[in-house]
Amino acid sequence: MDDHLVDLYLMEIEQHLVDSLDCIARVNQCLQILHSSDRKNGANANSELFRELHAFANHAASASRVFWPGVGSMKKESRERAEKRAIFLRALLDLDETHELAKRTLRNSFEHYDEALDDWAENSRNRNIVIQFIGPPSAIGGDGIDASDIFTCYNPQEKIFYFRGQQFDIQKIVTAINALLTSVQNERANVHKRAYGEPLKP
Repeated sequence: MDDHLVDLYLMEIEQHLVDSLDCIARVNQCLQILHSSDRKNGANANSELFRELHAFANHAASASRVFWPGVGSMKKESRERAEKRAIFLRALLDLDETHELAKRTLRNSFEHYDEALDDWAENSRNRNIVIQFIGPPSAIGGDGIDASDIFTCYNPQEKIFYFRGQQFDIQKIVTAINALLTSVQNERANVHKRAYGEPLKP
């Protein structure tokens, strides 16, 4: 892959990583509002927080697909092209299957919410449901609520997002994204250096 094409892929990855971190910054802003006495904005901050977590998951998944494309439904030519590109970029940035972005379960939880709701409607013991709860699941009391009844719950103390019994360590994902962003930016700088030489020294 030539440097021009490498830079184009890296630029796309960089944008999604930056956008995902912007979402986390807005999650933190929502938490600050909720912890303040700002009642005017506090009413919207709860739902805004979960919108930003959804957007965060989408941006992270978009970056993930460049490295681990979903090739199942692709035609043979497109699949081979995508796999070749992904192998090259993973090697360039020293990524393997253990990387946090290799998993897209968090994004899938949001994207297939309707299917999860279908399953809940058919199988929930007491038809209780928890949506957009901020705090530890232990604060949701009562024997009438199972883990599968808790759809969207974020514990800001532990930085854990809960979805129907699944736990997602948001801090761990953010840390991995920050490290990858640095690697991407460093590699783009190397590409530009090869193309344009060293910058002028003042």
